[in-house]
Amino acid sequence: MTNKILLTGYIPGINGISTHIHNIYSHLDRNRYDYIFVIPEKHRDDKEEFKRLKDLDAEIVFLNYSKKDFPKDGRRELKRIMKETPNICGVHAHDVNRSIYPLLLADSLDLPVKIIQFHAGTSRHMLECIEKNPAEREGIERIGGARFCRLACSDLSGRAAYGDLPFEVFPNAVDCKRFAPNLLYRKITREKLDIPLDSHVLGFAGYLAEVKNPFFAAEVFVRVHERQPDTHMIICGYGKLFDKLRDFFKEKNLLEYVHFTGEHPQMEFFYNAMDVFLVPSLFEGLPNTVMEAQASGLPCLVSDRMTEMVCTTDLVKQLSLTEMSDRWVDEAIRLFDERRERRSYEPELKKAGFEICDAVEKLMQIYDNQRCFNMRSSTS
Repeated sequence: MTNKILLTGYIPGINGISTHIHNIYSHLDRNRYDYIFVIPEKHRDDKEEFKRLKDLDAEIVFLNYSKKDFPKDGRRELKRIMKETPNICGVHAHDVNRSIYPLLLADSLDLPVKIIQFHAGTSRHMLECIEKNPAEREGIERIGGARFCRLACSDLSGRAAYGDLPFEVFPNAVDCKRFAPNLLYRKITREKLDIPLDSHVLGFAGYLAEVKNPFFAAEVFVRVHERQPDTHMIICGYGKLFDKLRDFFKEKNLLEYVHFTGEHPQMEFFYNAMDVFLVPSLFEGLPNTVMEAQASGLPCLVSDRMTEMVCTTDLVKQLSLTEMSDRWVDEAIRLFDERRERRSYEPELKKAGFEICDAVEKLMQIYDNQRCFNMRSSTS
């Protein structure tokens, strides 16, 4: 029978954690391992948010728990599921701040797989602050033993989450074939958005909030457009800054050149329609979007506030946010002028460990190793 793993920390909707989990789950060998998705009760009625899971015939359980709390009734139900589910072998918890209790419970019940995976964004400055204040990692030492496997999306995120505890970087891998350059996608998307095929296009994707720094990207576009009036911008995502961002472009009389797509599960169409991708985030873990863009052969200008691990290929250039937008504008126009032919970067991404099938096989090997190590330890 298939080994079952409880997966906690899933965030409904289109976001970094859910995208990573969907990438993994859609390629998982479910004859070896399958997930039971444990999701907070408050999301029960968000039916549209779970469409991607239901399309994969995933098993979903709703429990009373929140980002930082597991109430008594939620704990009782989680314990019952762990004890009564056939072939349950452990927990894979995503994001540290929600996850310690399920891991400790699994440990008390001698379930062998106990994995925690940290995704949150971290800058070098944030890491320095955390290292000066150990209370930021309160409770992490309880999952510090060899019985637990600690994963992180990047080196900076892992150091922020686990301090001196050993951890392994597990990549935000992508389906390189899905995101490969596609001239038909480019043509279809530009036609749908009414963007001429010979126009230049800047791109931005992410939750429209301060941390993603969308107004910096907007200012870059305004200044690029002043120099090259045929330039358009595609903005993928939604968030609390959406209305303010739209008003910003309206005041600049540029709305006809800016295309808001909202959240969209088929980002491969939009990457193909773009010419340069902007990621001026104040901090990140290791953004899925930058890896997807590279798989699409799309040149990327990214903030130097995130890990250098994003520079997997020669498509990525890190720039300082303190230079304001001058350097960003110059680099975007230089990339427009280069107009390099798009090609697949699957070999480079595969070599660096960012190809999804290889990553899934690596994860299942981690599950196998956890089972062997902890089952051997419990019988010795």
